[in-house]
Amino acid sequence: MPGMDGVMLAQAIAAEPALARVPLIMMTSLGQDDERLRAANLMVRLTKPVKQARLREVLVQVLGGPGARTVARLPAKATAPIRSGIRVLVAEDNIVNQKVVLIQLRNLGYAADAVANGSEAIEALGRIPYDMVFMDCQMPEVDGYEAARS
Repeated sequence: MPGMDGVMLAQAIAAEPALARVPLIMMTSLGQDDERLRAANLMVRLTKPVKQARLREVLVQVLGGPGARTVARLPAKATAPIRSGIRVLVAEDNIVNQKVVLIQLRNLGYAADAVANGSEAIEALGRIPYDMVFMDCQMPEVDGYEAARS
């Protein structure tokens, strides 16, 4: 990402008092230094492409309750059931990516909605109390950075 990498974004989110307790999951195509990740307060790091089973494991861990806010290795199999009533918002301007993520989340049993930009994400969050937001950082109108600050 130009100007700010994922670890820098995570550190900025953790520095905001209103967002400091939000669980953070990093998806990356590159290997990252684990010390940098621990300092960024990330719960989990996923390497892209992410398999559906792995995404499920991470969501169960993150949404399953309080835990150590460190970069973690998950067990091979998730044992906790997915909780019903978890609502997820996907903010992504690429329609193909939206469809893929929505299908994966719905197959895992989550209620999921998608919006095309940060303005729509802010509006949706004002109407519905989402438990988790997957947000693209580079979107038209209002990007993910600005939407997260709102």
